[in-house]
Amino acid sequence: MRRNEYDIIAEILELACEGVKKTHLLCAVNLNCKILERYLERLQSLGVIESKEKGKTKFYFTTSLGRKFLEAYHIIKDFSCRKDSSLVQKIKNI
Repeated sequence: MRRNEYDIIAEILELACEGVKKTHLLCAVNLNCKILERYLERLQSLGVIESKEKGKTKFYFTTSLGRKFLEAYHIIKDFSCRKDSSLVQKIKNI
């Protein structure tokens, strides 16, 4: 199944929840370096991911705003798979 932009963003944010190196993201998300770099720059400018250096290594971490995006993303994905009356309550809780 082909991924859309939101699926790729969610995948990056999921991987970065505990901190991740760019090389790990490259392999796990299966994007080329230039495209991944564009995503990372955009996500940083939106404030949903941040980078931190530990020694000489740069790690990417999902911010609290990024975690809120993931929560909303999963609710929408659930909605697209099944119609559930609890969806309205989940949206109100964001």
